[in-house]
Amino acid sequence: MRRPALPARLALAVLVIAPAALGLGGTTSGTAAGPLPCLGAAARAPGRPCTNPALRTVVTPAPEDALLVPDAPCVPAAPEPGQDANLEVCAFGEPAGRARRTVALLGDSHASHWRAALAVAARTAGWRGLSLTKSSCPFSTADARIAVEAREPCRRHNVAVVAFLARHPEIAAVFVSAHAGARVFTQPGRSHLATKVVGYRGAWAALPASVRRIVVLRDVPVHPLRTTPCVEAALARHADGVVRSGCTGTSRSTT
Repeated sequence: MRRPALPARLALAVLVIAPAALGLGGTTSGTAAGPLPCLGAAARAPGRPCTNPALRTVVTPAPEDALLVPDAPCVPAAPEPGQDANLEVCAFGEPAGRARRTVALLGDSHASHWRAALAVAARTAGWRGLSLTKSSCPFSTADARIAVEAREPCRRHNVAVVAFLARHPEIAAVFVSAHAGARVFTQPGRSHLATKVVGYRGAWAALPASVRRIVVLRDVPVHPLRTTPCVEAALARHADGVVRSGCTGTSRSTT
């Protein structure tokens, strides 16, 4: 059976993790021990507004500790015979023996930022996830405007990703994401945006026919580099929320 035309294979999705999955909830629900705190995603849940005055000037983890918090667990997989050294694979979600299906996560470091959310979804759905990401290397046929010494390893990585998926036809769905602000070398006669679009579509089209679904995740939220010290200053003066303290903005980080 021929796989569907490329546009039909694409899906745009944003993972929304339910508060219950994190053991959190709004002030309107709770357990025998009392109501659960209005914290994190619960505070932003559409249709279920909640407030917790005790948390108005609290940030967890503290800004100075946030960079030390480890990423979601991902178990390194042993390299397969002939696997390119530029491809590092790790597993998350359900163990192979219990998983109902296997999915893959592709892209640069901003794709790997999605892994924590995808891991929750994977465990809920009974999936095993394989992370095939590489920092500063979007899954694209466009040439990334990165350090000269990193360009060829990036190209080899993306070729190795396609080869890996061809060796694993059990992976029928992939999740892809990338840093929206990443730069590429513009192709003659094309704008920067058009070059990026052609690059992404070219990489997706190169995937083996066994990959029947591509889920495109919007870039993760980013913040100005000044946000962390601004939040720390707001906490020091017991400001009523960082939004009212002017710590938000539209500038993007360069990670």
